[in-house]
Amino acid sequence: MQDRKGFFWLATKDGLNKYDGYSFKVYRNQPGNPASLSQNWIQTMGIDRNDDLWLATKTGFEHFSPVTEKFSRVDLSIKGVPDNRIYPVYALKQDTILSNGRYLYLATTYVLLRFDTETRKNEVIHKLEQPENLVVNITFIKIDSKGVVWFGTNKNRIGSYDPVSGTKRLFTLVPSDPALPGSDYVSGIDEDGNGRIFTVTNSYIWVLEPGAAGFLFFMHSPKVYRESGVTEQGVYNYSFETGLWDKLIPHESEQIKAFLKNPASLFIDRTRNLWIGLNGYGAMILARGQNRFEKIYNVTDGVNIRSIRGFLPVNDTTVYLSGYGLFARFDPKSREAKTVTVNSLLNTQYFNNNIYQISLNRSDGGKTLWMTSEGDGLYRYDPGAEMIEKIIVDKSVPGINSTNYLFQFVQDEKNTLWIATETGLVNYDPSTGKWRGFPGNSELEKILRTERMISVNIDTKGRLLIGSDRNGLLIFDPKTGVIKRYYFERRKPGTGFAPSIRSIVFDSKGNTWLGTSNGLVKFNENGRSLHYTVASGLPNDMVYGILEDKRGYLWLSTNKGLSRFDPVKESFNNFTVDDGLQNNEFNTAAFAAAPDGTFYFGGIEGFNMFDPLKVSILEEKPDVVLTNLKLFSRDIPLQPGVEGALLDTSTVFKKFIRLNHSQNDITFEVAGLDINSNARILYSFRLDGYNDEWSQPSLNRIINFTNLSPGEYTLFVKAANKDGVWSGENVLMTIIITPPFWQTWWFILMIFVVVGVSIYGSYLYRVRVIKLQNEKLEALIKIRTRELEEYQERLIDRQRELETSNSALAEANRSKDRFFSMFAHDLKSPFSGILGYLDILHDEYDDLTENEKKEFIGSVNRVSKNLYLFIENVLDLFRIELGRVSFMPEYFSPSIKIEPVLNILDLNLSSKSLEVKVDIPPELVVYSDQHMFSTIVQNLVSNAIKYSNPGGIIRVTAESGEKYARFSVTDSGVGMTAEVCEKLFRKETVYSSEGTQQEKGTGLGLMICKDFVERNGGRIKVESQPGSGTTFSFTLPLRKINPEA
Repeated sequence: MQDRKGFFWLATKDGLNKYDGYSFKVYRNQPGNPASLSQNWIQTMGIDRNDDLWLATKTGFEHFSPVTEKFSRVDLSIKGVPDNRIYPVYALKQDTILSNGRYLYLATTYVLLRFDTETRKNEVIHKLEQPENLVVNITFIKIDSKGVVWFGTNKNRIGSYDPVSGTKRLFTLVPSDPALPGSDYVSGIDEDGNGRIFTVTNSYIWVLEPGAAGFLFFMHSPKVYRESGVTEQGVYNYSFETGLWDKLIPHESEQIKAFLKNPASLFIDRTRNLWIGLNGYGAMILARGQNRFEKIYNVTDGVNIRSIRGFLPVNDTTVYLSGYGLFARFDPKSREAKTVTVNSLLNTQYFNNNIYQISLNRSDGGKTLWMTSEGDGLYRYDPGAEMIEKIIVDKSVPGINSTNYLFQFVQDEKNTLWIATETGLVNYDPSTGKWRGFPGNSELEKILRTERMISVNIDTKGRLLIGSDRNGLLIFDPKTGVIKRYYFERRKPGTGFAPSIRSIVFDSKGNTWLGTSNGLVKFNENGRSLHYTVASGLPNDMVYGILEDKRGYLWLSTNKGLSRFDPVKESFNNFTVDDGLQNNEFNTAAFAAAPDGTFYFGGIEGFNMFDPLKVSILEEKPDVVLTNLKLFSRDIPLQPGVEGALLDTSTVFKKFIRLNHSQNDITFEVAGLDINSNARILYSFRLDGYNDEWSQPSLNRIINFTNLSPGEYTLFVKAANKDGVWSGENVLMTIIITPPFWQTWWFILMIFVVVGVSIYGSYLYRVRVIKLQNEKLEALIKIRTRELEEYQERLIDRQRELETSNSALAEANRSKDRFFSMFAHDLKSPFSGILGYLDILHDEYDDLTENEKKEFIGSVNRVSKNLYLFIENVLDLFRIELGRVSFMPEYFSPSIKIEPVLNILDLNLSSKSLEVKVDIPPELVVYSDQHMFSTIVQNLVSNAIKYSNPGGIIRVTAESGEKYARFSVTDSGVGMTAEVCEKLFRKETVYSSEGTQQEKGTGLGLMICKDFVERNGGRIKVESQPGSGTTFSFTLPLRKINPEA
């Protein structure tokens, strides 16, 4: 039986066995231990709603607690029977219908008891009369869907008890035909879905129809029933639809066949697996998930089907098989195979019988077969005449290399054959008997006539898709002769590969799938192909065959079993020999789908045939339990009721454990209770408090942690069955590792208190000592403080002096740098002009006209004056930077100072035909430095000349105000933008640009103007617009300015 946690319990003659899917734990009698099983021979057992077990042994009745793993005796004495004793219990049944497992019904020698598992009291329900010279024993108990209790005896009696109404009934099984032998021993009672009660005796099966007065003969039991093919003892299944018995568990092993002849008990667990108790030979499990595929490995007529290379399903009675030394006809109905009779058309031709692929000949309506062979070329076989014709590859045809190893082939719309061979792709036309190859010199044509080709198929466009062994996929269009080659990219970008392509299949949605030596490929001719490997869920990267079922799933044969692929979810379900496969290794091209939907996959140990729609996927999630707990690799003993014991309940029920800091090496042994998956259950775990990530799924169910730090941890475990269905996250145990005493809060607190008191006492003593010392030091500190303050004042004064000196030195250094930089740059150009004119006068003086000589001399004069002005500006700027400018303001009339300035600039004005108009009142008098005034006007007029167009007018005006006179220099030149105007008077961004005749400038004049104007107490500004000219204006005081005003 199976408890709610999923454990299996087996009652034997050698004790009680608990099975977790991996190993058995056996509970036996232990002399001297009253908590052990009193007697090893267990006749029957039951389980109550608390999952406690109740055992009927050869000598008594016992209770077993899975929590404490202790046994206790139960007294079944009751008044009304001889000596108040109940004889051994032969049958036991739990009432799950009316009492939810609280009551157990016990069958003894002639008494039916109801036992209350909570009060441990029993009640006589039915006591059988004992006829003279007969011993009537109750042998079997069944509780039907309404809660009615049925029991059978060893003397053709059936009884019932209705707990609701209290009604009791007793039936005698008497054959209606006097010719039939008597029926006595009742070995089973069951109910069908229509409310009929069936009982099995040693000779017959009886039925009680709803509302009937008694049981009627239904049929002979399988033990003696011969008409439906039952010829020996064993385990049989009866079909109400066909009325036939089907023997279960045919097996290759003769020993197991012998064991199954005499089964002792049957049990169906929660996941519908059949358990068979063998009489003296243990138990056998017919797991629902272990035989999902029919394996064909042993057929009649001595046909060797150990290595299948190809299938040709013709109809529901004929499937041709091919392979190494194999050419046979298989009947799917009878499961029989016979070697195909072959007679050669020419006695000189030899049939090597190593057939690779078989296909119907479409050119004659399928009356003959095409067959390729490994080593002997192409065959055409006529099943009706049992004659075979060998067709020799014409090696003299250009583009065909010598080969007789032919593999997969396909027939095009003209019924010509395209054949993949050991040395390329060839074409054969049956109507003409001619062969064709690829004689061209292109790289791809050379590949198609020399390299090994394995697979070939033809798409809806009539193009050939050819799978090579080392050169990827090739697509050849026979109509245009165009050949293309495709490699594939792994899921990791930039890693291309050309696997061996074993199969090419088109699905119902128009997708192209390739089975390769490096996984499954969904081919995309115009984009990136998808690639599936072991990392994606495949059992193995070698994919031989691909078949699509009616649901759109792809079935793949590999070197590690079969796989069902869901293209939508991109998920795999994998199957191995545990599921009934012929072997984990399959063969290239050994796959086919029959017209009735049956799939065939062949391998090295026969082949599998199955309906893909009927292959069930196991949806049951494994029950995950903790089966063992170890410290430092040693089992923790179970000590229920012992104070301080680490394990006071079985590990299955233990949800919390407390360990000390030295017990930090702990091992958990877990089990996923799923008989269908057996040893293929995957486990993943995480230990909260240690690592929050789940471990990689694996078959390992031993979980070990070492050197765990003190703290609280929780173990989570989940498991997946062999079809990849995961359980939920199971919390198996919480572990608390207590810290050593020196890491406990109370010890740390005590340390803090002791240290605090010590520190405080030391503090008080130190305070008193320091107080006395402070008093002595205070006087000395006052003296020293005064001295330090005086010294600090001196340091501050000295620091100020140094800062002033450093600032002056830094400013002088910057002035020097600016001066030399500008001077060196702007001095070079004028000198170059002077030297150029002088060179012309020197070298060509006699050849020059007088006007040319005057022009050149005038140019030298003009450049020299400009140079003079530049040097004056540089010197003025240098004086400004050093603070050595001579400033001697006085009263003077500006009008008399204008003419000398214009005389200096006369050549510059005449060179551009500029006119200067001066409008300065003669009576105007200002208080300023005359030299600075002349320098300001000279620089502003020079600037106006530079940016004026030839023939323009420059205006110099002045007007008197209340305190200041305002002077303006206006030109009609090119003008400036507002952004340029903002840069003109900044030292950090000296601005200069070329004049209207590419005159060079330095930008120094405006800075000198700004400095001189401000030294005289005035302000300078500029107004300009591009194309409208520029006006520079500045102010000078009319009278002496009082600095204190």
